[in-house]
Amino acid sequence: MTTTTWTTLQLLLSAGVVVCGALMTPGDADVLGVLMILSGSASIVVGLRAMALTRRVERQHAALEAGDAPTHER
Repeated sequence: MTTTTWTTLQLLLSAGVVVCGALMTPGDADVLGVLMILSGSASIVVGLRAMALTRRVERQHAALEAGDAPTHER
């Protein structure tokens, strides 16, 4: 499996954690629900950052293979 596939799986599972946390919040497990929402949200942010970084590395790699000068992005 590629890095993108693993990251997509991470995003889907993290979304599931956020949904479960949201469903638990109104009941007796409100603290656990909030912690699940925070944890899932942080995992989604990390996953999106990993996808962006992977795309940037792939673009730079393609540019190097094509013989183009590397670009310095921020």
